[in-house]
Amino acid sequence: NVVLQLDLHQKKIFYSDDTNQKVPLYDIIGAGTDAAAAAPPAQRASTVDGRTVTEVRHPEGVFRKQGLVWLEYDTTGKAGFTFEEAGRDDWSVYLRDTSRNVVLQLDLHQKKIFYSDDTNQKVPLYEIESASAIGDAVMAPDSAPSPALTPAQGVNGLNVGEVRHANGSFRQQANGWAEIDAAGVAGFLFTETGRDEWSVYLKDPSRDVTIQLDLYQKQIFYSDNNNPRAPLYDIVSAAAGGGAATGGAAPQPQDTSVAGTANGSDGREIAFPTNGEIQCVKNIVGSAIAANVKWYHPNDFEQVPGSAGTFRLKAGAIPAQEDNTVATPLPGKNRSCIRADVRMTAIVRVIGAKLATSSVKITAGTLIAVGGAVACVGTKGVACPAVAAVVTSLAEGGISFIPEAVEGDFYVGAPGQVEVYGSAFDPSWRETRAWGTGKLAGERCTANSDCRNAQCGRLSASDADANNRQCCPDGRVAMMYIGNGKDYCNKMPNGSACYLNDHCASDRCANNAGGLKRGVCK
Repeated sequence: NVVLQLDLHQKKIFYSDDTNQKVPLYDIIGAGTDAAAAAPPAQRASTVDGRTVTEVRHPEGVFRKQGLVWLEYDTTGKAGFTFEEAGRDDWSVYLRDTSRNVVLQLDLHQKKIFYSDDTNQKVPLYEIESASAIGDAVMAPDSAPSPALTPAQGVNGLNVGEVRHANGSFRQQANGWAEIDAAGVAGFLFTETGRDEWSVYLKDPSRDVTIQLDLYQKQIFYSDNNNPRAPLYDIVSAAAGGGAATGGAAPQPQDTSVAGTANGSDGREIAFPTNGEIQCVKNIVGSAIAANVKWYHPNDFEQVPGSAGTFRLKAGAIPAQEDNTVATPLPGKNRSCIRADVRMTAIVRVIGAKLATSSVKITAGTLIAVGGAVACVGTKGVACPAVAAVVTSLAEGGISFIPEAVEGDFYVGAPGQVEVYGSAFDPSWRETRAWGTGKLAGERCTANSDCRNAQCGRLSASDADANNRQCCPDGRVAMMYIGNGKDYCNKMPNGSACYLNDHCASDRCANNAGGLKRGVCK
């Protein structure tokens, strides 16, 4: 009646029998897989399943993963709704459009796309014709550890500062750990309760939730008072941040940005900053345009051969994020924001109008991120933002961007925040916050554009003073347009009035007609 436990997490072999409780018997010094049962790496990597798929095609179009989101395209190639990836299993990808409370399941086993919303239970929407897994979404075989999690590279449970999964990340900050979603917005906060060689243990006392970031098993585990410990996400990468919190400065993730050579006069190599700043394009109230915003990685651009003053998108470049904005006070409808490890460049296009220009002239002093470099555009001597102390001029006479075949582009740049306005045939823009500027969390503010995290609000719904606002500590704001309008840093409890899911702590605003009328948090 002997029981052995081969515990690879604790690296011990435990023994128990009728007269002895569980005790450690040996230390594990190595482990291997059954070679006969393990699939060949090449075969495993080429498999299209729920873990690896990045494109699903049906008779009326395609769902395609682009950067951190999924886009729905019709048969003409026109982009429609944008979805967040809510999770994966062996055969399915689960997508969510929070603006409409719509959930899709891309089920590769049944070869069907299922639809559900607040009023419709899960029903088949399309038959899947084909699917593919391309690019970095193809996962390595289990027998090959992720390079980002290899102890030899210095990332382990004792020094990790950021853990990334398919839907976002957990990131260490000065006041604990924050859960960051795919859009870069901070959610729940956690207290660090302990570390070992392979794991960090987090606690949210307000919900009695415990999280284990397990770098050995490459999984994030969840438990609470009603649910035993269970896998929540697969870990896709991790970055060292300096070790366990000891009361000093919070560790920051290792710089994983790409440094490159500028296409400028001096050819210096310029690294991107990695300060976690949020970049935004806002369609202001009073504007008469609908604007499409696409965010691109710097390496998606290239210089036009033979022209130091002109650049374009590389063939096949796919935006990391795409949003359509309109002039409305409702958040989520009027602006496009992104947070990335590198400075991203936005291309803004008028929807429904073609502009006469064949290229976009970039204003002198504008910062752009192109070709592996961050640069300040314009003639020598033109004042660039002070934060751009290590930038170079791409061209003394300014620079132009060659748009795609469908004209309508009117802004290209890598701002902190830019506002767009005007009419469809005479669009304009102004930069309201340069990259690297803006107030830090906790400082007083009057507008979102004042803050580096683009979120300004009151700390409590009970605070009646509309002027008592600060840059939200957790980088999240719930904007309530009821009465004279109120901005709060904290989401609303169940029973509160709301317009969008983002207003509610439960992330569900019921009976809101997709944000068109007032609902209630449930």
